[in-house]
Amino acid sequence: SSDLAVQCVAVAGRAPIVAASSWDFAVRVWDVESGTLLQTTGIGETVIRALALNDDGTLLLSGSDDQAVVLWDAKAGVQKLVLRGHDGPVNSVALAESATLAVSASDDTTVRLWDLKSGAEQHRWTCSGPVFGVAVARGGQLVIAAVDRDVVVFDTASGLEVCRFSGDATFTSCSATSDGKYIMAGDTMGAVHFFRLYRTRASSRAREP
Repeated sequence: SSDLAVQCVAVAGRAPIVAASSWDFAVRVWDVESGTLLQTTGIGETVIRALALNDDGTLLLSGSDDQAVVLWDAKAGVQKLVLRGHDGPVNSVALAESATLAVSASDDTTVRLWDLKSGAEQHRWTCSGPVFGVAVARGGQLVIAAVDRDVVVFDTASGLEVCRFSGDATFTSCSATSDGKYIMAGDTMGAVHFFRLYRTRASSRAREP
């Protein structure tokens, strides 16, 4: 544990593994069944803003203030791949279910799709402002981004925008079910929004905070 604020947490989908980063510049990985601290790691004196774990908890993806996206061996604490290209702090990261694709979002107004086998940037979307949240769905076929007062859905094969949901306040985070049917997003006014995606058509329903 740390005496400083926790910045973000991540949970593995099918394993009892969790990770958290804090303002002491460290990332800690636990086995929640045993309560064992498996690893403590970090990237020097830089705050890690975003984390994502793959389903079995073996891979950890991080995004940080130093503009880097890093793929880690979660249990060994060893860097496997460093992805560079962002020109601002990385606010959010996500892993596709196969853990072969990653997505990152930054203050530099871009969302980037990465091939984790080659380390290459596969696609870049330039948005209207800083992107605070990102998610993937349908095995990496869809990328969802929270930017300004919009939640935007992109198709990774074509690179095209599928649809856009608009709100009354800046969206700060987003998530999606694995099949992409439901999308959730939080905004600066304290509201959580629930959206349903019908192929390329969409409807939105807001819920009280």
